Amino acid sequence: MGEARLASARLGVQPLISKLSKALGEKRLAHSVRVMETARELALIYGADAHKAEVAGLLHDSARDMADGELLALCPRLGIVPTDGEARMPKLLHGPVGAKLLRDVYGVRCAEIEDAVCWHTTGKANMALLTKIVFAADAIEPGRVYEGVEAARDLAFGRR
Repeated sequence: MGEARLASARLGVQPLISKLSKALGEKRLAHSVRVMETARELALIYGADAHKAEVAGLLHDSARDMADGELLALCPRLGIVPTDGEARMPKLLHGPVGAKLLRDVYGVRCAEIEDAVCWHTTGKANMALLTKIVFAADAIEPGRVYEGVEAARDLAFGRR
């Protein structure tokens, strides 16, 4: 990841970025920093805690580069019971597993951040504001390229 990109991250999250760089590849780390920045912008628009949005955005994929077998093996220890869909597609567990590891691995002790990390991929009914922000930031960060992403960005940023 480029030094300029890392330098743009707030000083308060720099230790998390350093630790996260050991768990993620360069491309996923760059994505995580972009999600952090996008989540901060959205938090400022919607009145959420910007620092919590940064931390949740940065750490949302902290378990994403784990192998399927590792994700499944961690579930019993972490008290996670995979759904049938998660058992068939273990990568879906990176949110719940990542959320459970936040305290031990990153020293983050915040239920709101844990919830946002847990549900950032699948979403759920009645999501809290921070969870919605991270869910959206993951989908619309500047590195995302897919049909409809510009319209989604416009909606998220209130430009439509």
